[in-house]
Parts: sequence; structure tokens; C-alpha cells
Amino acid sequence: MGMKFAFNFDATDHIFYKYYTGMVSFSDFVSSWQYIISNNFLPSDAKGILLDYRKAIILSPIDEALKVSDYFSVNGNIFQHKKIAFVTQTPEQIILPILIQEHNETNQSRPFSTVEAAVRWITS
Repeated sequence: MGMKFAFNFDATDHIFYKYYTGMVSFSDFVSSWQYIISNNFLPSDAKGILLDYRKAIILSPIDEALKVSDYFSVNGNIFQHKKIAFVTQTPEQIILPILIQEHNETNQSRPFSTVEAAVRWITS
């Protein structure tokens, strides 16, 4: 099954939600963000981004973590000053956000096991 994604913006909490399903590679990650950015779907007033990976299979999470972290850094004009929450469910999924959190000094990012906890962190 290929990667699919969906997104929405909660104007009340100013959180941009992005949901992944299927097998997600780094190129999928980049192309989905390019689509969102080029179509101006990510509002500039978003406080945070909630990335929901619970229905996704992350391909090579260890190799991908540094690339994802670098992507956030290189595109700092879009991602800086936004909290990035990763919602995961399995041990395999949590590796990616933990490694990104360790590597990325530009953005605040954290892994969570529930959407509610991620929302609390973003809005705090």
C-alpha cells in the first residue's frame, strides 16, 4: 500500500493536522509537504503541527530521521517557531520523532502516544 495523507487546520487552536497512512518514505514526506506549502495550505498563524503516524509504516526510520530533521531546518522560514508533535503508536514509529528531537536544534518537536497530549503541548 502506498502512502496517503490528509490534513486540516483547526483555526481555534491554530494547529495544522497531518495524517499519514501506508508506507511512508522520505521522498513521500517531502512531496507531501511540497504540495501543502506550494498550495498555501499551511497557515502562517499555525502555532504547531501535529503529525499523526499511527496508521503509517515508516520506512527506514533511523536513516530518515536525519533527513527529516534537516528538511525542517532548511525550511525554517516555514517551520520555525512552530511546535511539531509526532503521534505514534508502535515502537517502530516512535524511533523517528525521538531521533529528530535529538538532532534538530531549530524546532521544538516531541513524540506523543495520544492526540490529546500532543494538543496540550502545542497549545501550552
